[in-house]
Amino acid sequence: MRFPIFLAVLLAGLSGGSVEGAEINPYGPAPAPGSPQALERAAMFGTPGAEAAIQLWLDANPAAPAELRRLLYHRLCELFGVRSWHALRARACQAGQALSSEHRTGDDDAGMAGALTETLPIRATGSATIALETNFLGSRSGPVTVNGVTLDWFIDTGAEVSVLPQSNADRLGVRYVGSGINVGTTTADVVGRVGVIDVLRIGDAIVQSVPVLVLPDERLSLALGPDGPRRMIPGILSLPVFAAFGRMAWLDGGARLALGEDAPRIRPASAPIYWHDDGLGVPFATARGLFGAHFDSGATHSYLYREGGALLRPAVRAAAIRREVHTAGAGGTIAEQLEELPRFVATIGGARVTLGRVPIQESQEKVARFGDDVIRRLRLLVFDFARMRMSAVPLGAARRGPHRRADDFKRMALAQRRRM
Repeated sequence: MRFPIFLAVLLAGLSGGSVEGAEINPYGPAPAPGSPQALERAAMFGTPGAEAAIQLWLDANPAAPAELRRLLYHRLCELFGVRSWHALRARACQAGQALSSEHRTGDDDAGMAGALTETLPIRATGSATIALETNFLGSRSGPVTVNGVTLDWFIDTGAEVSVLPQSNADRLGVRYVGSGINVGTTTADVVGRVGVIDVLRIGDAIVQSVPVLVLPDERLSLALGPDGPRRMIPGILSLPVFAAFGRMAWLDGGARLALGEDAPRIRPASAPIYWHDDGLGVPFATARGLFGAHFDSGATHSYLYREGGALLRPAVRAAAIRREVHTAGAGGTIAEQLEELPRFVATIGGARVTLGRVPIQESQEKVARFGDDVIRRLRLLVFDFARMRMSAVPLGAARRGPHRRADDFKRMALAQRRRM
């Protein structure tokens, strides 16, 4: 039985977008200029000054609907988090929580940000190329050194904070700055401690001031199947660390990871990426149009959700087979009966990718999450966080350089506009 496992210890956050519980399409029709929705979209795509523009709008519109203000504060909370601007994040998270009309379970974003207010933003110096290995969950791991101790950390763009089990945190000398932080996972809520790694090394590069969430060992000890042995995740390296390098790239189907200047450069006209409510967002196209999806390198397999299933042609959806799928996380393991597509084809960042056995999870009002199975099918996958662009090249493509595929996104966007 296949056992697709997500690294569910990441901070998922609250639902974002313009409609509570639903996911907006950042590549859809543009909102009215100057509207709060337009400001939010600009911030999602990394437009300089967009976060300040949102704050100015909030200051100038104290009588705006509370739910709209809450959603904008939540967006600021997420954006400041990926940049590790802790004090700004704490204020935005607290303001959003104060506007909530209901009790919410899940992540204590304000508590985590508050614990880190005296911590400097993450800083990456130098560049690195490291070999990656397939870990026991089926995603990628690479060597990370802290205080002379080298462990194979999971490379997880789906994690909004780096994570360590308590025993490894003690070995590495993590400096604690908070405790009792609630964390929402795919399977259950758990409680952890907040710490900081002052210096870590990835290859020849140095990363400073890395926040970490420390969980009890048993929360990161996962069973490989209902009756399988339990193994502990040594550490999870998160999206803010990679964003601090400016660029990251998977090479040769995920065999190597390049960070900073070691990652290939791409042309400014390449496909735009955005800050998804769960982390990193990428464009993908099907016969139904151009859409945005969460990119989570810590997920072994890609998923479609409710809105993604609605994008399928009837013949494709009819081919789905119902199977039992297990998901493991820090809160335990759950089993679900889900529909599963034998084959799913999409163009992701300009590269046509064919995926096999993709589940459809109807319980979430989202579109899609792409995982390590996409990386395995690409010769090159580059994210440029400074320019908020990406490029993807399939394994079988000629070695022409990633910038030669920049026009693919223009064709997808033009086709989307024609459908409107």
